[in-house]
Amino acid sequence: MEVVVFSDSNTMRSCFGAVERSRKHAVRYESLQDLSQWLRNGHHRGLVYVDVTGMSAAARTRLLRRLSRHDRVVYSVIDPRNQVIDPAALLRNGAVDYVNRSVYSAGITCKRVDEISAFVKSAHPDLPAPAAAKEAGPLPGSADGRRLIVSGEDWNRVQLSREYTFLMLFAELDNAFDYTNRTSERYTTSLVNSFQRLLEEATAAYHGRVWMWREFGGIMLFPFSGGSCPAVLACVRMILSRPLDNIEKFDLKTGLSYRLSLHLGNTVYRPKGDTGYIVSDSVNFIHHLGQRFTMPGNFTLTGPVYHMTDKSLRPLFKPAGEFEGRSVYRMRLPVKPK
Repeated sequence: MEVVVFSDSNTMRSCFGAVERSRKHAVRYESLQDLSQWLRNGHHRGLVYVDVTGMSAAARTRLLRRLSRHDRVVYSVIDPRNQVIDPAALLRNGAVDYVNRSVYSAGITCKRVDEISAFVKSAHPDLPAPAAAKEAGPLPGSADGRRLIVSGEDWNRVQLSREYTFLMLFAELDNAFDYTNRTSERYTTSLVNSFQRLLEEATAAYHGRVWMWREFGGIMLFPFSGGSCPAVLACVRMILSRPLDNIEKFDLKTGLSYRLSLHLGNTVYRPKGDTGYIVSDSVNFIHHLGQRFTMPGNFTLTGPVYHMTDKSLRPLFKPAGEFEGRSVYRMRLPVKPK
């Protein structure tokens, strides 16, 4: 079951850490301000958790009344400050879980989500089943529901303001909060520059190009010729050689830790620095996958990329569940010696 958490709290992810690590249920995080649009769009799949921290009693009542009117939305309430006076009333009005201060501090367990999922299936058999992950490779001639527009083996055929299919790599440094708050601006800049240099060197043979960048990470694009995805090998090498790269290539006090996510999608191409007005579902998705699903130090890729990866590399990956309706695979990391 997909778990959708609506909250503006910076610590909310720690509450669902065990569920994320289990990979049995996909967890995605959305801002509270997006809940109304989410309901209007008819998203009625998955288990919804709504954080009511800091809401006035009147605002909380309006929100919960609105949720209770959506009889096909399975929702739960997160109340870390124990502001709700009558939690039992929530359950009588349709909520399936209530997370108070003690539960929030201890964290949501995978077992708890399993029990809620079983209850929902037995008590509400008419509800739509959770969306199935898209396990197959890309549909013939399509990527993210749009037709494939191959960009070629290199950048020679790519023209400005035209839509193409690209292999999209999200790459971001882990522990960005620590860099921002505990190191100097000069040192942080050196970390980011080292990371960008690593990405460019590792992907040069596959024509990787840094495209969008914000603070500690961004998106690289690779031309796609319509066949395999050889850039997967570059990412695997980056993950496996990370300890050596930290020693040999970078004169830094802190080793670089980063996460990578790879997806096949469409976007209009504009040069770096001129991408502010681009609207692309694929670009939005790869950002979400990298920031909300991929764990620190990990490398994930979506189903279409996995199925076009060389067969010799596929055993390096294992299913990691689904995210936003797409199947995701995670790289098997080397076991650290005890």
